[in-house]
Amino acid sequence: MTILDKVLIGKIYDAHGIRGLVKIKTFIQNPKSFCDYTPIVDDKDNTYDIEFKNITGKPDIIIAKLNNINDRTSAEQLKGTLLYTNRSSIINDDNDILINELKDFKVIDENDNDVGIVKDILNYGAGDILEIIMQDNKSALLSMNEYSIKEINKQKEYIKIDRTHMLES
Repeated sequence: MTILDKVLIGKIYDAHGIRGLVKIKTFIQNPKSFCDYTPIVDDKDNTYDIEFKNITGKPDIIIAKLNNINDRTSAEQLKGTLLYTNRSSIINDDNDILINELKDFKVIDENDNDVGIVKDILNYGAGDILEIIMQDNKSALLSMNEYSIKEINKQKEYIKIDRTHMLES
């Protein structure tokens, strides 16, 4: 799997119990389907067979069994391990786009005026927020919802927005 194909889908958060189970913080929409993605690899391209066991009290954290991990000590050594899958395991349509692929997209308003460039995509739990570096090098934030985002054009790499929803610094 090349670096361009890798998509971060989770992180081993902690050990769980004494039989080698781990808690995985998931970065996907449906945490229960985490184990359906294959292959799942780490930064060193080690492959993991992962079996879903349960959801914790937090909806984005699952309890899972990893291949050949049978005790708490082994599970604790994996704490902090980032888990990836192939982009093709997540996206089936060439028109689909992952949220992190919006970085560096041009931002224009409804009148096709340049606004700036997407610097980052933030998420503090209430939804995705675009951080935009504007033409005057000031930054602005824009919540990604049906009111503020009018169009995302993957081929031409731009996002058309309703500027009235933007918070400028």
